[in-house]
Amino acid sequence: MLSFGSLVIIYGLFILIILFHEIGHATASYKFSITPKEIGFGFYFIFPVFYTDVTNIWRLSKRRRNVVNVAGIYFQLLLNVILILLYHFNFFKVFSFTLILVNSISIFTSLIPFFRYDGYWLFSDYFDIPNLQVKAKGYILKSLLRFPKKVSWSSPLFIYSLLNLLFWAYVYFSIWQYITSSLLNLNYFIATNILSLSAISLKGIVNSAIFLSVIYLLLLQIINTSKFLYYESGRIFRKKRAVN
Repeated sequence: MLSFGSLVIIYGLFILIILFHEIGHATASYKFSITPKEIGFGFYFIFPVFYTDVTNIWRLSKRRRNVVNVAGIYFQLLLNVILILLYHFNFFKVFSFTLILVNSISIFTSLIPFFRYDGYWLFSDYFDIPNLQVKAKGYILKSLLRFPKKVSWSSPLFIYSLLNLLFWAYVYFSIWQYITSSLLNLNYFIATNILSLSAISLKGIVNSAIFLSVIYLLLLQIINTSKFLYYESGRIFRKKRAVN
């Protein structure tokens, strides 16, 4: 079991790994004579992230764009080789093993095309589908309205749209399970401790903050999706009425 101090060190090293990932994108951009606008820091959902603004790579060919897209993961894989060697020769074995695990999870997450990470841009650029997420949402709506006519079942956009819908349905189902479980735990907490000050712990505060963050993100996503469906469905019906 790692101590709190060790976890802080590992978290700090992981932040450096993510920065190294972004340097990979920047290096590949320079390789093709594209200067990145900036390497910055921000939040994706509630998670702190670094980012590299390589918007200008749209001027490159599809192959070169994908080289830039995958460069961050390539740098992380190189780092994993170094960490595996450290682990093999018993240098900082606990830290190196933990960082190998964390770095590998980060690489896998980056490749998931349903987040706006590297996998998303790889899919978007490989199949030449700009604004992929927006088009995917619209495609599902159009497919429902036109079903079964004018639906290209084998197109990359349809496959992505369907898998994206299933992925986020699973995510929201998991969030719903988490919320109901948290509410049950909260009821038990109130019943057994009557919200006494002595019962308030750091763990309780952290869990409450996570719970409220999840609720906020879920509501925000529902509102944004509802707005999109409202305007998109109105646009489709107006277009159909104009044609008729």
